[in-house]
Amino acid sequence: MRIDRSSLSKALILAEFYNILREANNFGITIRLVGDNVTAKIKGREFILDKETAPSVVAEAIYQSHGVFIVKGKDVVDVGAYVGDTSIYYYLYGKAKHVYALEPFPYLYDKGMQLIKKNKLAKFISFFNNGVSGEKGTTKILESKTNFDKVGVNKSDSEGRLVKIVSLDEFVKKYNIHNAFLKVDCEGCEYSIFQKISKKTLQRFVGIHIEYHYGYMDLISRLKKEGFDIIYTKPVYIFRGVGKKPMISGDIIAFRKKSILNLNSINKIHNKVIL
Repeated sequence: MRIDRSSLSKALILAEFYNILREANNFGITIRLVGDNVTAKIKGREFILDKETAPSVVAEAIYQSHGVFIVKGKDVVDVGAYVGDTSIYYYLYGKAKHVYALEPFPYLYDKGMQLIKKNKLAKFISFFNNGVSGEKGTTKILESKTNFDKVGVNKSDSEGRLVKIVSLDEFVKKYNIHNAFLKVDCEGCEYSIFQKISKKTLQRFVGIHIEYHYGYMDLISRLKKEGFDIIYTKPVYIFRGVGKKPMISGDIIAFRKKSILNLNSINKIHNKVIL
């Protein structure tokens, strides 16, 4: 559950928090609130959160929208990690061996690092203030920026923190990632990534979960060419996207063998098409 906090009032943010709090009780998740500090007990473990990060972390635990793969004992690369909500989900529920989380927006990255440190998760989750694209480079992003936007080498704020843009080719080679899972939710950068990614790098992944934002055909074509079977959802909503461009969004689940699929989660997906 991701909210553009630059466009919402404080009252709406609080409403979101209290709505999640009520939902959590129905799923056996207990939340304690003392001032701005939030403690959530999820699967028997207490997490130290705050009013901004609690909704997304707890929502992942409730809805488990990223539980499409059985990731137990394997590495996960989390592109577009936000505040680490999906990374925590992969560790806590998926029992992943290690999660490599990449988030370009400094504000969100800093929030994520606070969660990792406060909850002593650095052994299981490595957090990087990096964007991912088909080409390497740098960009500047305002420290206060929290809206979701495509980040790339040729797109930069005039001021802000200098953020490194990496390619998946260099990243998986540097960290010796093999037989792993990949999640991509980066507001449009997925097209550049999969246009440029090498066949050798794609072979390092057994499953890929992509949230697409401007259509799916090119992405599916590339993944099928490299030997993946595909489940995708038809676009179910259109709204004003990045740069006033209409956004057509959905999910692609690419896999090399059916045994890695979490069928309980797959069966919950509506409007899915299997190729």
